[in-house]
Amino acid sequence: MPRALLAGLAILAFCAPLASAQQTRWRGDYFPNAIMQDQNGRSLRFYDDVIRGKVVAINFIYTNCTDICPLDTAKMRQVYDLLGERVGRDVFLYSISINPERDTPAQLRRFMHTYDVGPGWTFMTASRADVDLLQRRLGIRPVDPRSLDQHDTSILVGNETTGQWIKRSSFENPQLLADLLGETLHNYATRNVNGRPRQSYAVAGHVTDTSRGAYLFRTRCASCHTLGGGDRLGPDLRGVVAAR
Repeated sequence: MPRALLAGLAILAFCAPLASAQQTRWRGDYFPNAIMQDQNGRSLRFYDDVIRGKVVAINFIYTNCTDICPLDTAKMRQVYDLLGERVGRDVFLYSISINPERDTPAQLRRFMHTYDVGPGWTFMTASRADVDLLQRRLGIRPVDPRSLDQHDTSILVGNETTGQWIKRSSFENPQLLADLLGETLHNYATRNVNGRPRQSYAVAGHVTDTSRGAYLFRTRCASCHTLGGGDRLGPDLRGVVAAR
């Protein structure tokens, strides 16, 4: 066997377990099921209720911030507007307070009203220990509670199902963030093709006849059959089918 091919097989054999591990690592055994409290006082489990099976954007704020948090939230508000009715349906936005001692549900609601936030964007907090743990698991360094203005303002976007997570700057172009959440992290499944929505693989059906004749009919003749009048086949099509 050629040496180059052997090397390639060795690389594949080495990478396969890593790829498998990557697909299962960012799950409930990595993300904590910390108990969060949203702006309405409702308790949510971080993994099971907040991110599991979802495409999400997460940032960390505190409501009495007078520096970057207002700009950060305004940027998320632009992303919210760009995504429109998809927010709360197949994309979810979360802002988590790093000042749980002050940011009660009532305070979070007041902050939301300042930005006219609607459904699909949830503001939450938790115990300081859990907030710090969540930040570390999302690749963010927690800061001393006495220096909250030094906190990391990154926005985390991710798809929990695929295990793909990306850290972006709060200064990112809102359109790029919206494209990440609405297209890239959905594997472009929502993009239109020839003016029509891309269909799910679930509606593709199952091919049972894999013979050469059936393949030719599906790829060359099926449209002609439809245009030619329902179930009536022309002589040329009958010949193809007979050849199966």
